[in-house]
Amino acid sequence: MVTYALFCLLYTVCNVPYSAMMPNLSEDPGQRARLNRSRMVFSSLGSFVAAGASLPLIGIFGRGGEKQGFLGLSFFFAGIVIVLIFLCFFNTKERIQSPPVPFSLKTLGQTIRKSKPWVICCVMQLFQYIATSTRGSTTLFYAEYELGNQNFASLLMTSRSVISFFVAFIVPTLVKRFTKRGISLFGCVLFILGSLLINWAGTNLALIFLLNAMAGLGATLSVSLSYLILGEAIDHSEYVTGLRQQGLLTSVSMFMVKMGVVFSSAISAFVLDWGGYVPDQPQTAVGMLAIRINFIFLPALGGVVSLVLLLFYRLDKEYPAIREALNKKRQ
Repeated sequence: MVTYALFCLLYTVCNVPYSAMMPNLSEDPGQRARLNRSRMVFSSLGSFVAAGASLPLIGIFGRGGEKQGFLGLSFFFAGIVIVLIFLCFFNTKERIQSPPVPFSLKTLGQTIRKSKPWVICCVMQLFQYIATSTRGSTTLFYAEYELGNQNFASLLMTSRSVISFFVAFIVPTLVKRFTKRGISLFGCVLFILGSLLINWAGTNLALIFLLNAMAGLGATLSVSLSYLILGEAIDHSEYVTGLRQQGLLTSVSMFMVKMGVVFSSAISAFVLDWGGYVPDQPQTAVGMLAIRINFIFLPALGGVVSLVLLLFYRLDKEYPAIREALNKKRQ
């Protein structure tokens, strides 16, 4: 537990500044969209490779011993990660430099009061990750008990990585033609409809796969756009407060993401307990309802909340003037 807690802490220490860095690399929205595309593409590739290569590598490193195999796998991935982190460190130039702002609750309170787009983005990320994490963590339960096909779960989960990979290439083009709010709203609608329609798909595996892909496409569009929205929301906070709190505001955003994952685990576990779920046993009618709530209705509810929040997001129209004002200030 101590080792895992330390790993999570150090991962956060690395990931928060990495996420905060993107708006500092460029102030051009098109370039930011392309940077986000690269991040999404390689994130999807990393997930796909890790999922496909881990078991074979465990066998190679362990030579019959699973414990030794996992240890070898850990060192293998750790070596790759350390090399890439140093490559990123030595080859990245932050072109937008602002004087550091010391942390204070007063400063954070100013941003909460004055920068509604940033508040909307953070709360939206909380519900996005409640929705997507709940769906992802209960896919196996739905496939095994509702569909009677446990192996189908891996196909449903893998399709999300594949969809994310291809969506990453079209997001920059979409951002040029449509507003970020409009794309995110469209993604929320796709996710909500794809989730809810599964309830009436019965055990038709082909139809469920298509509806799950539809929901995955919507979730990917909405979640990927939230990181672009975050960069512009941080610019907005600098415009209204006079301070660029890059690290602090990104940290709060990442905290909301982590809380979404935590709440997802707690809520889905509570719902399964309420339904009287018993592992590896035929489930009661209430138990089956609990599984459907976790896989279908809770994710859809998270999508509805995200959609409602986006209705109050107005930064797309205001951002060009904000960007011009910030450029003059920096010059």
